[in-house]
Amino acid sequence: MAISQQHRPEIVVGLVATPPDYPAQVVARLAVELAARLAERVDPDVRWIVRAGWGDVAPRRDGGVEALLDDLARRRADARWDVAICLTDLPLHTDRVPLVAQTSARRRVAMVSLPALGLRQLRALRAAVPDLVGRLLADTSEERVPPAGRAPAELAGQVAAIHRVVGEAGAGELGYVASRLAGRVRLLIGMVRANRPGRALLGLSKLLAGAFATAAFALTTNTIWEMGVALGGLRLTVIMLLGLTALVTWLIIAHDLWEKPDRETPAELARMFNLGTILTLTLAAVASYLVLFAGTTLAAALLIDTSVLEQDLQRPVDLTDYLTLAWISSSLATVGGTIGSGLEDEDTVRAAAYGYHPEPGGWRDEKDT
Repeated sequence: MAISQQHRPEIVVGLVATPPDYPAQVVARLAVELAARLAERVDPDVRWIVRAGWGDVAPRRDGGVEALLDDLARRRADARWDVAICLTDLPLHTDRVPLVAQTSARRRVAMVSLPALGLRQLRALRAAVPDLVGRLLADTSEERVPPAGRAPAELAGQVAAIHRVVGEAGAGELGYVASRLAGRVRLLIGMVRANRPGRALLGLSKLLAGAFATAAFALTTNTIWEMGVALGGLRLTVIMLLGLTALVTWLIIAHDLWEKPDRETPAELARMFNLGTILTLTLAAVASYLVLFAGTTLAAALLIDTSVLEQDLQRPVDLTDYLTLAWISSSLATVGGTIGSGLEDEDTVRAAAYGYHPEPGGWRDEKDT
């Protein structure tokens, strides 16, 4: 017989996002449905209350997961939550393998590293968070009837990112880790997603406008027409790759986006930050190049009459010639746009750096201290 509404025990679950940027968006989406999932997966005879928050838990680079759990435990005690779960976009490691999640029955808290979940983060959280809550309550329950939390090995089987469980199961101090190779790949993919390459692309609007102006000017020069035909596909590919590499390199140098290991940033974390930044900027640069190429192709079709191009090349021309012309013009314009990248808004470009969080309570940016 079901327990009446007014006599059901009440359990408050705190969801904390840190820093209050991308993780806060994930928390907002998860909080809407978490109470129903807890009733379904953990205990239907409990009145589940989910509280979402951010800002008071700082993912300190130097302290790692233990400092994060200590901060979370203080937040849980101050807010009088029964248990607390923290979602962070800080990439964490244990024994040189990516750490997906960590539970602490002593503190009654757990954390999940969003990047370690890869691309399908919300789906993985829907499976993992209710079971983490169930484990915490089962490990700390005394008078209350323990909820039906899954065993750690069962939880690992529910989330593809989790490779194995480490720690002391009897003490409730458990770490859920990824595999060394596939886990690192998934971690990098998750970091790029959390860093939102689309935001970096929108932030390079001045660069794109300058590069398009350069490409449009190049289209008016018949020397470019002849070069495009003479160079061939291999050399045009090399020029394109050199232009994109120069753009990404210049963005990192001009805006000081490279993380250096120090007492607050371990070498492994600095490497992950830099890889995330490089991949984010590379995706943004490639997307910018594709937009530039499409615009240049259209401009070439509008500006250069077929008869004029045939007269200069002294042969019949087709669509391939216009695409080749747009290809070399876009590649050369990308190199020219690299110089213009130094004119972009500083905060907009630096947002592409994985370790940069300007919001209050975010990761401290040493470059400004």
